[in-house]
Amino acid sequence: MKVILALLFFVPQILFSQENPKLIKSPADLDSIVYDISFPKVLSSELQFPFSGIEIIDSRFDTSKLGFTFDLNDKRLAYKDFKKIKLLNGVAENMRQFYNNYYKVCFNKSGDKLLIVIKNLWISNLPVSLQSEREYELEHPSLQDIYIKIEYYLHKGDKYYPLIRIDTLYQLKEENLKTQGTDFKLNDLSFFNYTIKELIEKTDFDKLVEKITDKRKFTIGEISAFNEKRFSLPILKAVKYNEGVFLTSNEFINNTPSFKNFTVNKKGKLATYGNGREKSVASWAFADSNGLHLRSAKDVEIFRTGNTFEFFSEEDIHVSRTITGNLIDVFSFIPTPSIFMPPLYQPSQTRIKTMIIPRQLNMDTGEIY
Repeated sequence: MKVILALLFFVPQILFSQENPKLIKSPADLDSIVYDISFPKVLSSELQFPFSGIEIIDSRFDTSKLGFTFDLNDKRLAYKDFKKIKLLNGVAENMRQFYNNYYKVCFNKSGDKLLIVIKNLWISNLPVSLQSEREYELEHPSLQDIYIKIEYYLHKGDKYYPLIRIDTLYQLKEENLKTQGTDFKLNDLSFFNYTIKELIEKTDFDKLVEKITDKRKFTIGEISAFNEKRFSLPILKAVKYNEGVFLTSNEFINNTPSFKNFTVNKKGKLATYGNGREKSVASWAFADSNGLHLRSAKDVEIFRTGNTFEFFSEEDIHVSRTITGNLIDVFSFIPTPSIFMPPLYQPSQTRIKTMIIPRQLNMDTGEIY
């Protein structure tokens, strides 16, 4: 989604959380960067909303974080340098405080509240993979993606009236960083803060509220039950994962491997499955009696976090030969025909680097962040 840029009014507070030193096996073991966005400068605006405050329910598959980021201490970016992005006291509470503090002069005194149900909210600003489905031919690829799926309800009395559902993608591009009057950075939540304000300020709530008489009313219990249904996926309900080879992430989500008969070699790697032609199809993952695997049956490599799954992915990316500060130029590239040949065209020299990167599975779409 191409967005119109606006000046940010504050810089979020950041708290660093350090885990005890230990062997990192799962993305859940990574350290965290904890942001506090709950005390922004109050908006001075003529905006007026038809409600007196904002409530938030976090109904995401993983409510523990907003995504992953990376912290460069030297020119070698290792998997342990990645960190989880979190908000102080959790996403729902920190965002609730942010909204109610920032827009407090914009609310009326009706007693009605805007309820925001978060179904998806994920910041993707990691090095992109050559194996992903992103469009590498783009001259200016996205530097940061923010995936959003939310539902708005008007809380009036003891009833909730559905207003609108938003399912979209905000993208930060290199030209946005250079736009006059903006203060976007890649190593903070500046673009995230801009995005969550856009979700409120660009929605015509007056018009939506006018139409609630034509809409079905819900109780909070009905809304909660509806939210819980999305967690009733076969792989989440399974007492035991079906052993076999999953060719796609959707097969994995449905716990329906294409091939139940398979072998692994002495190194633990998947060796054979299916007939001759089927062997040429790359697998996504496989399950045996020990757990879920991407590459080797010797190690459990796919881990459940909340109601989703995470793993470390080995990926080839293009990185700049010059790395400065906390900003790694892994996005401004044109793919080369060979790692032994110079780029076709690009503003700065890049090289291919194999990296271990934390990823999470979107249980709604099967997409890997």
